[in-house]
Amino acid sequence: MFRLSSGNIELSDDEEWIFIRRLKAKANLYAYQKNTFAAYDLYKTCLNYAIELGNKKLIAEILCSLGWLCLDIDLNQAEKYYTSAAQYDSQYKMLAFFNLGATMIQHKDCMEKGNQYLKKGLKSCTDDFFAVKYKEVLFVYEILKENVGDAKRLIKELDDSKYIDVFSMMLNEDYQLNVDYQNRLKELKNDSSLFKFLFIKNCEYFHKYKEICVANNFI
Repeated sequence: MFRLSSGNIELSDDEEWIFIRRLKAKANLYAYQKNTFAAYDLYKTCLNYAIELGNKKLIAEILCSLGWLCLDIDLNQAEKYYTSAAQYDSQYKMLAFFNLGATMIQHKDCMEKGNQYLKKGLKSCTDDFFAVKYKEVLFVYEILKENVGDAKRLIKELDDSKYIDVFSMMLNEDYQLNVDYQNRLKELKNDSSLFKFLFIKNCEYFHKYKEICVANNFI
C-alpha cells in the first residue's frame, strides 16, 4: 500500500500502522492549532489508508477524531462519523455516543436524540469512569427538561463525581441565583463544553431576570 520514494520497496503491516499513526498525530496537531481544514483533510487521508489496511480499531479511532472535529461545525456530519465508529469497534462506541449525547443536549432541536444516544451508550458501557460521565450528562439533561424526580434518582448514583456539589445545587429551586453555583460555573467553564454551556445559560438567565438579580445583589 505504501511505497518508499524509490518506488520498489513495500512497507510491512507494522510499518503501515506506524505510518498512519504518524499522519494522525500530525492531523491532531493541526486540530489543536485550530487549522480545521488541514486537520480534516489529513484525517480523511488516514481513514482511507486505515480502511485499505483493514484495521477496524484504527478505523474507529480515526472516525472518532473526525466526529470530534465536526462537533462544533456540522453536528449532522459528526453524527455520521461517530455512529460509523460505533459500528467498527465497541470500545469506541462508548466515546462516540457520549460525545454525541453531551453535545446534542446543548441544542434545543436535538435534545431528545442526544438523550437517546446517552441512554444507549450507558446501557452498553463497561467502564466505570465513563458510566459516571454518562450519568453526569443525563442528570444535566433531566434538569434542563425540569424532570426533577428523574434528576434526584440519578444523583444518587453520582457520589463518585467530582462535580457532585454543583449537581446538588442544581436540584434546588432557583439554583441559577445561587452565588455558590455561579462561582463554581466560573471555575468549571473551561473544564468541558458542558460546563461552558451551563455557564452561558446561567448568564442568559441573569439577563432575562436582571431586575430580580439586581434587587437581590446577585449582579
